[in-house]
Amino acid sequence: MGFLILLFIIGLPLVEIYLFIEVGDQIGALSTVGLTILTAVVGLALVRAQGLSVLRAAQASAKQGETPVKEALHGIALLLAGIFLFIPGFFTDAIGALLLIPPVREVMALALLSKVIVARAHGGGWRSGGFGGDSQTVDADFEDITPGQRDSTGQDDDPRQIDRQ
Repeated sequence: MGFLILLFIIGLPLVEIYLFIEVGDQIGALSTVGLTILTAVVGLALVRAQGLSVLRAAQASAKQGETPVKEALHGIALLLAGIFLFIPGFFTDAIGALLLIPPVREVMALALLSKVIVARAHGGGWRSGGFGGDSQTVDADFEDITPGQRDSTGQDDDPRQIDRQ
């Protein structure tokens, strides 16, 4: 996982620089900058419009007593789309544009949801080390030591009572 993050941090700027150079050679530097700004503005406007639509769908789902899980996942995908569209570059704009397409968001949401369900089924969960992995089960007994409660012998478990005896 750490390698993928490192690859993303180093690789993404290299891809974006390469694409800036290639597009700049074709249409010119000023047009490249203008196109980058235009994609950010148009993309964020589309994210806002679709985000409001998803919010309305989530509210309608909640009014019917359903949990708006699907809408929440669409909202997360739209948040990612907005971030990718705001970052200057053509590669990130392409990723952001893909996330604006509802069927693509649906596939992404189902893939993420299936990973969560599989991780939960195998006893995993959200951890600092990632998803799933070795889970440890601790089997333990407990005893209620709430003050003023009586145990099975009828004795008061209140520790203040012990001092008085």
